[in-house]
Amino acid sequence: MLTDVRDVLFQRDPFAFAVPDGLSVFLEDSRWTIGDCTHTANQIKRRFGGAALRAMSGRRVACAGTILGTTAAVREHLERVTRSFAGRITRKTVDQGVFNHLLHAQPPAKLTCFENFAGPVLSMARLDMAKLRFDAAGRILDDDGNVINTLHQYDRHPELAARLLQRLGQP
Repeated sequence: MLTDVRDVLFQRDPFAFAVPDGLSVFLEDSRWTIGDCTHTANQIKRRFGGAALRAMSGRRVACAGTILGTTAAVREHLERVTRSFAGRITRKTVDQGVFNHLLHAQPPAKLTCFENFAGPVLSMARLDMAKLRFDAAGRILDDDGNVINTLHQYDRHPELAARLLQRLGQP
């Protein structure tokens, strides 16, 4: 598992699900495309050019902050990202644009894309908060009523973050 550390909260064991073979990525809210996401779009345009951005502007945003996979798939992913950055790292280099470009322009052979509320990770940055459902212990649930293993970007919603952290006994 590759994950951010500042904005990730585990509600349960992050590997307590049937991990597919290959690379598993987690899509952001379905209302957003790469073209709608200024952050991702600017990174793709800056690194790959306007034509690359136009080619994928209607595609879904996958979050670079949480990635799962077999050892071989994660190693291959890291090698691809490293090659893409080679010789072009600047202060403005960020992985989100490179990740989405590689994912859509040259997807790995074995790839599973999980929708929000239908997998083990919930990408919360642009989430419609009205969609959230909780169990009696205050944990966020998926569409089937199961506790979502990993919450990413929970801190983008300060009131929710305070509630989740309080549940864990954090100030």
